[in-house]
Amino acid sequence: MKLLTALIVLFISNTAIANSYKYDALNVEGEYSPKELTRVEKMKLLREKLERQNEALVKKQVEQMRLQSELLLMKKIKAAFDAQLQALK
Repeated sequence: MKLLTALIVLFISNTAIANSYKYDALNVEGEYSPKELTRVEKMKLLREKLERQNEALVKKQVEQMRLQSELLLMKKIKAAFDAQLQALK
């Protein structure tokens, strides 16, 4: 009886361990074929891609705004210096 109980426990533990590992399938020729992505995984990848695109777009827009403000400030400073130069003449 103890032997039977030990064998049952051993079988259940081996089955649980074997089920905990998931492998991608190999076909008969031995070629590797990755598993297809689930809908959740596809959505996650799409969301990450869109987030990267959005972040790049925001960075580009911020850089354009910074450049425009620097150009405007440069024009104001140039006008002020030109006005002072005219006043000295």
